[in-house]
Amino acid sequence: MGDRKMTDQEADDKPIEIPRRTSRINIRVPQSYRGRMMIVAVSFIVFAIAYLLTDSSFKPVTGILAVLPVATAGLLLGQWVGLIAGLISFPLIMILMAILGQPVNNAHQTPSMIVIVVLIALGFVIGRLRDLGEQLKVDLKTRLRGEMEFWGSKERYEVLDTAFTGVAVTDNAERLLYCNTTFADMLGYVADELEGMFYNYFMEPSEFTKINEHIDLMQRGIPTQYEISMRRKDGRQRVMLVSSVPRFSAYGIYNGALSIIFDITDRKQAEEALAESEEKFRTLAEQSPNMIFINKMGKVVYANPLCEQIMGYTLEEFYSPDFNFMDLIAPDSREMIRMNFEQHKTGKDVYPYEYALITKEGKKIEAIITSKLIHYEEAQAILGIITDVTDRVKTDEALRVSEERYRAIFEQAADSIVLADAKSGVLVEYNDQTWINLGYTEEEFKSITVPDFEVIETPDEFEKHLKTVSTEGIDKFLTKHRKKDGSIRDIQVSCKAISIHEKEYIQAIWRDITDLTEIQEALRESEERYRQLIEKANDIIYETDLDGNFTFINPVAEKIMGYSEKELIGKNFIDLIHPDWQQEADQFYRSQFAEKTLTTYYEFPAVAKDGKQVWFGQNVQSSMEGDQIVGFQAVARDITDRKQAEGELRKQEARLQSIIRVAPVGICLALDRVILHVNDYMCEMTGYSLDELTGKDTRLLYPSDEEYEYVGREKYDQIRVHEKGTVETRLKRKDGEIIDVLLNSVVIDPADPSAGVMFTVLDITERNRSVVAMLESEERFRALADTAIDAILMIEGEGKISYWNTAAEQIFGYSSEEVMGMELHKIILREGCHQEYFEGLATFMKSGEVPAVHGALEFEAVKKDGTEFPIVISISTFQINGEWNAVGIIREVTN
Repeated sequence: MGDRKMTDQEADDKPIEIPRRTSRINIRVPQSYRGRMMIVAVSFIVFAIAYLLTDSSFKPVTGILAVLPVATAGLLLGQWVGLIAGLISFPLIMILMAILGQPVNNAHQTPSMIVIVVLIALGFVIGRLRDLGEQLKVDLKTRLRGEMEFWGSKERYEVLDTAFTGVAVTDNAERLLYCNTTFADMLGYVADELEGMFYNYFMEPSEFTKINEHIDLMQRGIPTQYEISMRRKDGRQRVMLVSSVPRFSAYGIYNGALSIIFDITDRKQAEEALAESEEKFRTLAEQSPNMIFINKMGKVVYANPLCEQIMGYTLEEFYSPDFNFMDLIAPDSREMIRMNFEQHKTGKDVYPYEYALITKEGKKIEAIITSKLIHYEEAQAILGIITDVTDRVKTDEALRVSEERYRAIFEQAADSIVLADAKSGVLVEYNDQTWINLGYTEEEFKSITVPDFEVIETPDEFEKHLKTVSTEGIDKFLTKHRKKDGSIRDIQVSCKAISIHEKEYIQAIWRDITDLTEIQEALRESEERYRQLIEKANDIIYETDLDGNFTFINPVAEKIMGYSEKELIGKNFIDLIHPDWQQEADQFYRSQFAEKTLTTYYEFPAVAKDGKQVWFGQNVQSSMEGDQIVGFQAVARDITDRKQAEGELRKQEARLQSIIRVAPVGICLALDRVILHVNDYMCEMTGYSLDELTGKDTRLLYPSDEEYEYVGREKYDQIRVHEKGTVETRLKRKDGEIIDVLLNSVVIDPADPSAGVMFTVLDITERNRSVVAMLESEERFRALADTAIDAILMIEGEGKISYWNTAAEQIFGYSSEEVMGMELHKIILREGCHQEYFEGLATFMKSGEVPAVHGALEFEAVKKDGTEFPIVISISTFQINGEWNAVGIIREVTN
């Protein structure tokens, strides 16, 4: 595996390399004998020149420099040439002394002779050491050639030298005797450069302890496998997976190891990225305001803390094999859950839907579930997100009940109640009593208008009443209506401006006051109905005097506030309001009195008798006598649940905004493919700032018009069908780099296209690279194994065969399909060896150790046709997901 070319970015990020002290000094010297002789001659000439040019007082020191040419001769040409050089130095010194005119007799003095003897001995010793070094090098090469015999013929060696995995052979001192080209490429060297280097040179000191532990194991005959960080020649670190088999001499002496090396740096980086992704999911799920779970094959395999908190079950209970998740579902929702679960099992997505849950304590929770199929731990699973909508359902129910009450009053009222357009005065709705009071049938009344039965009001006066209601909100006046039989009835009209779906209307009550007795009777009946309505109402209805003291209150007050009617009558209503709101409420109602506002609405918190805080939404109407306010009538509704729901909604909105800001994926809001908003991670991913992206067409992010049009067509086709879409594409960063991404899009409001589309962008560049690398690695392994001459097989922890190459088919006679998943001993061992095999298998499953002698085993094997024959097997062990596996290389032994 060769070095890849670094990108510009990697070159910029590469740290400054600090030169390291190497474990050896490379000095290039001529390899020819003539070249080495020339070096020795030059060294003697340099010595002579230095001797002649040196002052006479330094001649003794210069004479000692004769050591250098003598040592050079011994180092380059061996012990005997070193000895001769020491002898030559004596006459050379005498010649130099004669040239300088010095007495030659001084050279025969004892000190000079001692120096000459030392020079002769030094030349001989250095030469001897050089000869020993050359002999050691020859011995090492001889040992290496002997090691090659272990691997087979020259052709097999050449295959090994070009294998896609690194191969290295070390001696018992951990010195590299041999490495193939792949291993040298992994470290950035040429193979010849590594010959003789110590194995630990490429490692940090912190790794030495690990190496020594594995050497100790191999010295005991145990193959090892470990991960270690190695330093390349350029200083970069790579993570290697090393599988080593010990080598022993014929006398059982540890001679070193044969190692297979895989560069797993990219795989480790992918594993770290996967772990980081898992941690991000856990963080998001555990901080989510919703319940999140994963259901795999009908069992709960993950539940976030909110599931425990809301449902009342512990995680141990959720994860128990005996736990039935259907126990969480309300009986009336179980059939719907089963149908959707079955739909998921067929691989189809299910749209969000409402259903009911039952907590451990039996409490019913209304919820909306959004579920999606995912892959979890190598299998399909269902990811579910549950939103508690119990408060919303209660609010909807309260609204429905309120509408029913209004409709009951509207339909059952004795007075004519009509709803008219605020601008034209045309009737748009009326109760049955309207046409009954006028003596018409319903069909007859549909064909007439107000002027047809109005007696005294002119069109101008009618228009004036419309304006009064529009400006003041209410209006009351007396008029006369003509019945179908021609009789005239006195009518009291009460009008009030109301708004329904942002359109203005006037609601009017026409009361017939012709006969006073009838009016009084009708009033009594009306009062009774009113009393019944008040007594049975769900809201607090009360009256106060001008000072705000209670003069009447219905029984609901005791139910909600805890005070009896006796305790409340005469008490000021301000005293019941929360102290923090009393001043504001007092000012609000004083303004109503001062401005003579007939009707107001105000929300405030009150304090019940037991200290509990209760929120009310209160309508207060002024009681008038003429143009004077004499008191107040109020209807106060308990809106505590709504307030809590609003507060929770605000919290959820804040949490959602926080999640969007810190989400580890790009998030973008777009309308008609124009970017309206992006989060910080999207800016970081694309290299653009927020201002550079906002308001721009998404074409800016695509490398070509074709890719831009393809994504738009594919994504919006999916959105039209499913209201969401997913497409894998490529984006172009600001710096020109192309990245692979996964786009997930969803319409914000299916009923309102103008709300835009929200999409997330996940960078999958590294994931795609890891997948390609993994496939290439698998393909190279299969190619090598299928072309090997020796049988290669793999077994899992329980002894079952998981790989069987072509050579194994040829040697044993079984095809790969016949043996896959079979127990090894049933295929290749005689029945008498089974017990011993089981004992060794138990040890292997527990610790990964195999009973190998010198890294190999010899025994009699059995072919498919029953033939027994001798084989030798070399075994290496390794772990996958905590389970021991083994690789065996089998060779048939022939005489």
